[in-house]
Amino acid sequence: MEEDDNNEQVPNKFVQQLLGVVDRAATAIHQCPMKIPPPFKTPTPYGGRLTWVLPGGNFLIAHIKDKTKIRHKKRWSQVMYMYYLLGYRIFGD
Repeated sequence: MEEDDNNEQVPNKFVQQLLGVVDRAATAIHQCPMKIPPPFKTPTPYGGRLTWVLPGGNFLIAHIKDKTKIRHKKRWSQVMYMYYLLGYRIFGD
């Protein structure tokens, strides 16, 4: 995530690139034109989560880190572990 000219959080170029290649990847795998529905966007304490529902009912989940919400020099693996522990295990999210 990064700030735009209006100081609003917007996806950076890497997130934009990911959004652009999901359909191409599905088309390459299934060998026919595929259009994947847009992802569900979920705000999280560390930034956000994008969840695509793929053909066959599988999920593709991308965790998007917002540098302004994560303490500097904090390990990303620790952040994700705590999110899993607190969010999933305790609250059943």
